[in-house]
Amino acid sequence: MEVHNLMEDYVQQRIKEIYTQLTEKKIEWLTCNCESCQMDALCYVLNRIKPSYIISGRGHVYANQKMENQQLKADVDAVAIEAIRVISSIQRPYHKIVAKQKEISGKPENIPYYNFPVFSGTVYDGTTFEPLIDAKITLKDKNGNTPMQDFSWTNPSKTYKPTNGSYTFWPQSLTAENLGSTRKFNFTVEVTAEGYYPASYAFDIILESQEGIKNTINQSLTVKIQDLFLFKE
Repeated sequence: MEVHNLMEDYVQQRIKEIYTQLTEKKIEWLTCNCESCQMDALCYVLNRIKPSYIISGRGHVYANQKMENQQLKADVDAVAIEAIRVISSIQRPYHKIVAKQKEISGKPENIPYYNFPVFSGTVYDGTTFEPLIDAKITLKDKNGNTPMQDFSWTNPSKTYKPTNGSYTFWPQSLTAENLGSTRKFNFTVEVTAEGYYPASYAFDIILESQEGIKNTINQSLTVKIQDLFLFKE
């Protein structure tokens, strides 16, 4: 028996269908529909929606019931469209970035970097304590909006119903002068939503430089940001 994320199958199917529909309609902003772009869109969506795990061979009834949820389908489609828009808007630069990343990967592994964990948090309505949907969240540092590790992580980000008001950021790795050196980084999360007063939260994180850029996510190192509550104007 194997554990499987049900949403992966559904999202992959919807990504293909939406790309086909947009291509047939000759949507002007769609710059590419290659397999690579579709896989990028799949990763973008799966990074932002709540997984739904089943045990293969036992979860078919549950799977069919869950995927009949019309609101869930609409929410997934909303995130998928955003994913395709983001990827289309930076598709050409992205392919250049991939080439550069291959060049970078050829550098000595002992080049030190500060590798950031994933930051995660949740936004709530301050009165009902329900997850707040369609909130805009921005991660900032001393230089402005914090760059992300790759294009599939957007900043600003948004909250969606499938994510239950949660959001994630993965800051871009930064070069360090020496291996094993420590440095404190200051961040601020700013949240806005229509009809609500804005909110913000400042926090620090101390990192030790490591060899090379870490391009894979270590879930055990995720940093949970304090829950934020927005109140209506």
